[in-house]
Formats: sequence, structure tokens, C-alpha cells
Amino acid sequence: MRILFIASFVFLQFSVVAQILTSFGNNQHDSADITTVYDAEIYNGNLYLGGEFYLINGVAVKAICKYDGTTTIPITTSIGSVYDMEIFKNKLYIAYRGPAAGVAFWNDTILQYTSLSGLTGNSAIHSLKAHNGNLYATGSFEVNNQYYILAKYDGANWTYHGTSSFIKSTGVSIAVYYNDILLSGGFDTINNTYFASSILRFDGTNFHSFNSAYSLGTSLIVDGNSVVEGLRKRSTDPSPFVHTNGTNYSFLTDTIFTNAIAGRVFSTNGLEFYSSVDNRITSGQVPTSSAFLYLKVGQNFTPLCDSLFGVAQPWITITLPENLIRGVVFYNGQWILYGGFKSTSAFATYPQNMLAVIVGSLNVTEETSDKSTFFVYPNPVQNFLMLSGEIKNTPFLIYNAQGSIVLKGFTGSKINVSTLQKGFYIFELQQENNVTQKPFIKSN
Repeated sequence: MRILFIASFVFLQFSVVAQILTSFGNNQHDSADITTVYDAEIYNGNLYLGGEFYLINGVAVKAICKYDGTTTIPITTSIGSVYDMEIFKNKLYIAYRGPAAGVAFWNDTILQYTSLSGLTGNSAIHSLKAHNGNLYATGSFEVNNQYYILAKYDGANWTYHGTSSFIKSTGVSIAVYYNDILLSGGFDTINNTYFASSILRFDGTNFHSFNSAYSLGTSLIVDGNSVVEGLRKRSTDPSPFVHTNGTNYSFLTDTIFTNAIAGRVFSTNGLEFYSSVDNRITSGQVPTSSAFLYLKVGQNFTPLCDSLFGVAQPWITITLPENLIRGVVFYNGQWILYGGFKSTSAFATYPQNMLAVIVGSLNVTEETSDKSTFFVYPNPVQNFLMLSGEIKNTPFLIYNAQGSIVLKGFTGSKINVSTLQKGFYIFELQQENNVTQKPFIKSN
């Protein structure tokens, strides 16, 4: 298996399954800075990293860089921090801050700025989402002495929605739910209506309540007919994750989250990942945290790594615990974890790790007693994919990670996938009026 290297690496054993986590992407910085990759996006075949960093392996890569599989390539030095990236109208859009907040775009040649730039005051843009020909941004926008929680861009102009008080309301994450926009964060009074919620629904004109825990939201994903939200947990909350359909909500109360103080949830290529951060460790006056990554399979959570630690340095006091693990991206046939963490100890010396490769297979099959369902195996697969049960002469399609059909036919005793490139795929079975999809990974 080909392993990506951006810098020197260390090894961590998975806590349950016999696999290895390889940390890389070491970063050095001065004493005033945080080092974190906040987002990773694949654009025109390259992996782009955005966050707060200044130097990787001696290469100046301030806030955003391109990784082509071999080399780390800087694209600008004029942006201080990058909080999120999103592909919109065939360009890579970038939410940044420093010295002022705004949104820029990159066309693989030149960086340009939209009219949403140079925002005043304490403006911050935390998340971007493309939907129905528009680009949405959430955060806290100060425009003409008024704060807003949402901005919409049609490719030419920005409009602002949701007046708020900066101190009490800000958005941090966006998802699409039944053609509406969901915002996660902390919301008090919006458009003169008191919500006191961590999730709001925007129908294109008005904001509506979407019942969830009244904690500060960190992230959210759509899970079928409902939503899962990550939280910065209050002391009275039993878990940093909540499941809601907008009317009723419940906490995910698995015992692995008992000691957690914060959590993030994210979906990559059809798989759900959960990152929980446990209680802070204290060394004198120095706070830190430890994060764990889980893969959700059915109703169970599979641990993927031992603890990844926050940085224990006296000058870093504003690092949010949920930023230790920000997300997972699938690139060049490998699952890459990103954030800002120590891989061995909270009190290890620099450099700090920002990226990690998950080496080995992820268990993405879900077994069930429902006779109308099935699972695929082995997973990962090298040559022949098998189906559980007696499913013969049934039409199937196989999609790659970009959503293109790469193989189709009828099921038999086994399906030859040896010609597929290494990577992530979706197997779709078309049974009468029922269409079922199962993810799998093609290895070498």
C-alpha cells in the first residue's frame, strides 16, 4: 500500500482492531500560533489543505496549500487562516480570515476574491455549502453595523440573511435537509425571533426552529430522515452527540462518550465518523484534551485509533477541543484524518501533527437480520466481490467516488472487480422497487 508522506511520521496502534495509524504533516510555528488543518478538499485531482499553519517540512505554506501526491505547493501568502473550502461552479471557494474575513476562489491558476471580503469587526466565516446553484456561508457577518448569520452567493452577488447579535449567535456548520439549509452553532434571537437553539432551518426566506439540545453545535450531518449534531457538551448533557428530526431529539448515549466534553460528526464517501474529546488533562496550569475517532457501523461505533492529544503549551489557550480531529478525506485510495494533534503524548515536543493516514481496512459492512437487505464482502476487495444471501440475476451498478458508473451487470456467484482502480466505490443493487447501496473499498 502506498503511504503519503509530507513529513516525518510516528506510529500508533489502533485500540481495537489490529491496524496502524500513521501520523504525518508535521508543522513548526512560532509561540503565538495554533497549527490545525480545518478542512481538506479534493479539487482537480489534488488535495487542498486549509487551516492555520505556516511551515511544513521547511516549505512556507501559509494557511492553504496544494498536495499533488508528492509535493506540498503553496498558493498564496496573503491569507491568515482558512476555515472551510467548497467546490462551486468548478472553482474552489475558500472561507478565510486574516487580516479581515471573506471568501475567495481558486481556479487552479490564480486566487481571486469575491465581493464578500474585508468584513469589519469580529466577522468570521466558518462553513461553506453549495446548493441549488448558490453558495451559502455561515458564521457571523458584520455589514453596515449589523450582524448576520448567513450569506448567499449566486456567483455574482452576496445577500445576507438572519440578523443577530454577534455575542449571542453564530453559525459554524451547514447541511442540506429536504432542500432547506440547516445551520449548526449557537443561536439566540434571529430576525427578532427568540430561538435559543443549536440548529436553525432556513427555507430560502425565513428561519425556523429545529429542535435540538441547547448547547453550542460544532458540526452536523443528515442521516436519512433525521440529523446528527456534534456538540460542545454542557455538564448536564449525557453525550456530545444528538439525534433529531426537528421535532424530537435524543442524545447518543453510548458508554464510549461518557467522559467526552465535545464531539464532531462528519460523513465522507457515505461513511459516518465520530470524534469525541475527553476531559481535559492538566499539567500545572496547562490545559489539553485527548480525542478519539470512531467509525459508525449500524448502531455500533468502531474505534479507529488510540488517543490523539491536544497541545500542552502555556501560550496556546484558545484551541477548541473539538478541533483536534476536524475530519476525514478519502484521497489516492487512502483515508486521511486531519486536524491538529499530538500522536504520542500531550506533553511531547514539537513538531505537531496535522494529518494522519488510516492504514488498513475500514469495516463498512453492516449485517442485519432483515431478509430484504444484504452485505458485500470481502471489504476491502482485491478481485472478486461477494454478496450475502441468494441474490442471483439481479441488476447492479457500481459507482466511483465521483458518482460515475464504472461497472454494471447482473449478480452471479461473484462479481469481478479486479479491473477497478484502488479506491472507494458504491455497490447498488436494484431489486424490484427497492434500490440498496453498500460502500466498499477496492485494494490493489
